[in-house]
Amino acid sequence: MLSILLESSLRSLLLGAIAWSLLKMLRVSNPQMQRAVWIAVLAASIAMPALMQWARVPAPASAVDWAVSAQSIEVVSATLTDWTAIVLLGYFAVAGLLLARLVFGLARSWRTCRRAQPVTAEWTGGLDIRVSEEVHAPATFASSILLPVNHVAWSDVRRTAVLTHECEHMRNRDFQVRLLAHLYRAVFWFNPLAWWLPQRLAMLGEQLSDDAAIGRVGDRVAYAQMLVDFSRSPADRLPGAFAMARRATVSARVERILESSDLPQKIGRLKAFGLASALLPLIWIVAGCSSDKSGPRESAASAPAHGAATDTSTETPTPENVVLPTSNKQIPLAAPRYPSDARRQGQAGTVVMRLHVLEDGSVDDVKIKESSGFAVLDDAAATTARTWRLDAGTIDGKPAPMWGRFAVTFKLED
Repeated sequence: MLSILLESSLRSLLLGAIAWSLLKMLRVSNPQMQRAVWIAVLAASIAMPALMQWARVPAPASAVDWAVSAQSIEVVSATLTDWTAIVLLGYFAVAGLLLARLVFGLARSWRTCRRAQPVTAEWTGGLDIRVSEEVHAPATFASSILLPVNHVAWSDVRRTAVLTHECEHMRNRDFQVRLLAHLYRAVFWFNPLAWWLPQRLAMLGEQLSDDAAIGRVGDRVAYAQMLVDFSRSPADRLPGAFAMARRATVSARVERILESSDLPQKIGRLKAFGLASALLPLIWIVAGCSSDKSGPRESAASAPAHGAATDTSTETPTPENVVLPTSNKQIPLAAPRYPSDARRQGQAGTVVMRLHVLEDGSVDDVKIKESSGFAVLDDAAATTARTWRLDAGTIDGKPAPMWGRFAVTFKLED
C-alpha cells in the first residue's frame, strides 16, 4: 500500500509540474482555463493509484524462458522490524486527523446553515438565501448563500455584487471541487501538491466570481473596497463554507482587480472540457503507459494458493551469447514484509517467481513458477518483486527484455 501511495504521489507531482510549466510557457492567464487544467490534474491525481494499474501495460514478453537456477532471497520473521506497520500507523493517524477535521468543519457549517433564517424577499430570485447571526460576511455552503444580519443596510449595488459572486461559486461547483481537493489532501497529505492544489483552486474560484460580480456592477474600485470592508469583519468559523472575503486571499485579489482594466474572456463549458481533455494523453503517459500487443498483465493477486503452479512454459538451455537478469549489487533487492497473519499461523515456504525484466532493469510482469503453498506469501513476494530494479539481461552484449527466475524464502526462526 505504501509503495502505491508513494509512487502515485510522485507521478501526480510530476503531472502537476508539467501542467504548471505548460501554463507558464503558453502564458495562459485566463482563470477559467487554468481552473479547468487544475481540476483535470486533481481528478487524475485522485485516480492515479488505479491509473497506474490500468495504464501501465507491459511490453510484449520475450518468447523464450531460459533455464536457470533461481536467485534466492531469505526472509526470516524473527529478525525483521515491522517498520511498515509503524509507518502505516503514522500515515493513518495523520490522514484520520485531517479527515476528522474536514468532517467536523462540514458539520459545523451545515449546522450554521440549518440554524440560519431563510430570506423570502423578492430580490432573492428563488435562491436559497439565509441570514445568520454567526456570520459576519457573505459565504456559500453547498447550494445555500449565507448573509450577515446587517445585509439589510446594504445598497442595491452591494447586494447585487454579493449575490452575483456567490451564484458564480454555485454555478462553477466550487464547493464540490473544494471538497474533492480536501479529500485528496487528507489521503495524500505527504504530497506537496495535495496542499497546493486546494489553495490554487480556491483562488481561481474567487477570481472567476470576482470577474462575474465586476461584470455585473461595472465598478472595480467600489467592488475592491467592498472586499476590503468584508475582510475587516470578525473572522467567521465556517471551515466548510466558501467565505467571500478571506483575509488570506483578499490582498492578492484586490491587487489583481485594480491592476486589470479588462475582464478575461469567458469560455464555454464545452471549450473548458476540451482543454482539460487535451491533458488525457499526458495523464496516460505519466501514469505509466506503454504499448502492449500481448494483452493485460497477470496481477500479483492472481497468484495461486496451496502449491498450484501457474506457469508451465517450456525452458531451453541458455545460449552463450545470452546473459540472464541478475540482482544489482549496488541496489539490493528489497525483502518482502513477512505477512503478520502468516507469521502467527506458522506459514513458511519458498516462492519461485518468473520475472519479466525490461531493458532498464524494471520488472513489468510476475508469474509464480512454484508456490510456497500459501497464497498470502506468494502475493507478498510478487508484490515486492514488482518494485525491484535489476541488472537487465543481455543478448550479444545489448540489454534485452527477458525472463529471469528468483526465489523468496519465508522462514520462521526457531
